[in-house]
Amino acid sequence: MTGGNVNLDGLADPNRVVDLGIPHSKLMIMYTDALVKRDKVAIKASRDALVEAIGAEATVDAAGVISNYTRTVRVSDGTGVPVDAPIQVMSEDLREELKINEFDSAEKTKNMPFIKRMIMKRLVPVMFRKMVKKSST
Repeated sequence: MTGGNVNLDGLADPNRVVDLGIPHSKLMIMYTDALVKRDKVAIKASRDALVEAIGAEATVDAAGVISNYTRTVRVSDGTGVPVDAPIQVMSEDLREELKINEFDSAEKTKNMPFIKRMIMKRLVPVMFRKMVKKSST
């Protein structure tokens, strides 16, 4: 999907009543929930519905994304990896909107002092654009 708007409120909604604005997002969330909960019956039902809606190849891609994300999160949580300063600054609004800061593992990331956060908010986007520009040449 390119362009368009995505409603992130639905990701933080435990009842998933909000339309995310992504085709088949309800099926993908059902599949993700089933995989994370390791519910064999729900995995089969949601996988079959997803294959019907988006095809087998796209369903395999979705399973790969879910599995990799879950693995990465578990490794980070298990080792206590904090969010580094540039990512902390760039993801501040998103983490707040998705209530990520409420997870137990968020305590590993210490709040930056106000002055440092303000400086980083100015520097990080500039550094990121330079990095992207350099990598595209």
